[in-house]
Amino acid sequence: MLSPVGATAPLVLVGALLLPLITPRIAAAAAARLRWLPPSGAADTVTGYRVYARSAGTAYGAGAPIWSGNPARGGDGTLSAIVSYAPAPSGTNYFAVTALRDGEESGISQEGFVGAANPCRVDTCVTKTSCSFAALPDGSACDDELFCNGAEICRNGACVSSGPRNCADAFACTVDACDEAADRCTHTGPPGCCVACDTTDPCLADACAAGDCTAPAGIPMQFSVVKFQTGAQGVKLVAKGRFRLSGPLDPATTGATVEMRTADGALAYASTISPELMRAGAAKGRYRYAASRAAAAFWSHGIERLDIRMKGDRGLVTIMGSSDDLAAAAAESTLTVALRFSAAQCLRDMDVPCRQKNSLSICRR
Repeated sequence: MLSPVGATAPLVLVGALLLPLITPRIAAAAAARLRWLPPSGAADTVTGYRVYARSAGTAYGAGAPIWSGNPARGGDGTLSAIVSYAPAPSGTNYFAVTALRDGEESGISQEGFVGAANPCRVDTCVTKTSCSFAALPDGSACDDELFCNGAEICRNGACVSSGPRNCADAFACTVDACDEAADRCTHTGPPGCCVACDTTDPCLADACAAGDCTAPAGIPMQFSVVKFQTGAQGVKLVAKGRFRLSGPLDPATTGATVEMRTADGALAYASTISPELMRAGAAKGRYRYAASRAAAAFWSHGIERLDIRMKGDRGLVTIMGSSDDLAAAAAESTLTVALRFSAAQCLRDMDVPCRQKNSLSICRR
């Protein structure tokens, strides 16, 4: 894989873009084109540049550069060089550039690489001898750049798929498939396939699957935050939202279902809590489900807590849980969250944008 890089070195700002020319299968010579952009004015004082190479999991050390020179600037202001290197047994070579001025050598640039870097390992050098090599914690999110094999997490230093992406939508008459080239799920239906229900509204799923195209849309709700934290023990969920609901609400009679769907309506996660597990509080309008981690895995697909507070027609909901099965939802860039009490009492917050950073995913508007 190729990576643009750029960094501030002690003397100059050096960047590089690695473009492989030859990537042989055997340990023979290979070549790559490097391109870097020095800061304004640096070319007038720099007398030359050096390129260093290393194998994944090793430092550059005190070895000689694989290339040195002072190439002319291109029309876009960049410098470039074609360098020869020995392909690493690991399959990944890292490169860095330094600058020479007044007999002194700058620190190294940020690195670029040729090959397939392991997304579940920290592999970086900040100087030629100061490097960090470590496996990311189990449960960290990773990306194998494939869409149809679902979300991935790190296990024992390897990026492992959670299983095929679930592209099933809410409509029984559609043919559901996964298009790897387009990075999306597809849903194809014959003429008369309940066109009025061709929507990602999860509250219409049951009605549309039954062919009822007259069912009303779900009731809007708004989540202030839906947060996923990925760790060694799985994916933890914390979600808090508010809604307005006309008519009485009694989860101790109806039970409750939590659903999370992708932007195209595919089900990413679902948990149903039966009515007998929902407890009415001493205060009117308070309902709660609480379970240990082990009990929640058995009774509610990892949901450990569901709190509902009603005051008049306004309600607040808190959802907490922990399950590896939340990984698919945590990896989505857009998420629809639904809370269903009955066919007539189905609430949803649709197409909530999500932002992922390392092992954390936060969805909010």
